[in-house]
Amino acid sequence: MKKLFAGIVIGCSLTLSTTVFAQMVKEYKLVESTYPVLMNGANYSNEEWPILNYNGTTYIPLKELAEGLQAKVRWNEELKRVEVRGEQSNQAFVIHEIDGDNGSYTITGEARVFEGVFQYAISDGHDYLLTDHLQLEAGAPEWAPFTIKVSLPQSKLPGNGTLMLEIYEESAKDDSRMNELFVPLQSFR
Repeated sequence: MKKLFAGIVIGCSLTLSTTVFAQMVKEYKLVESTYPVLMNGANYSNEEWPILNYNGTTYIPLKELAEGLQAKVRWNEELKRVEVRGEQSNQAFVIHEIDGDNGSYTITGEARVFEGVFQYAISDGHDYLLTDHLQLEAGAPEWAPFTIKVSLPQSKLPGNGTLMLEIYEESAKDDSRMNELFVPLQSFR
């Protein structure tokens, strides 16, 4: 009788725990997409990483989507997050990567500017926190790599707003700004 009772108790416990566990697990039924997806005008197709659909919403693997749009995807081990950054550019500047946070940033890119000189500034949307210039190894029409290292004290960081990098050339005729490129560095809330 004791064995029968113990068996019933164990059986009920297993049934109850399986039911509770099944309620905790949420299932998603993804189906392979039957319609094409174009990225920058090209049809996306990848047998290893197909386009999926869930309840009318299209899912494409993040790395495949970002690379298809010429963006970079990386895992930030220190902050434990995925970071996606599109390349920002105009006819004179290309930003390849922005790394850092909380006032300390490293910006790498290439520039094609007259006499190999360009100016840059960091603003908080209201005030300029830093202005400087950079002399490159080559001037236009050549593209030359650059690295800008920025270090702002915590007291200058906005409590609520976005730090913006402004990169530009100054006109040889009248010192007006040319080929301006505005790049967000970090948003604070």
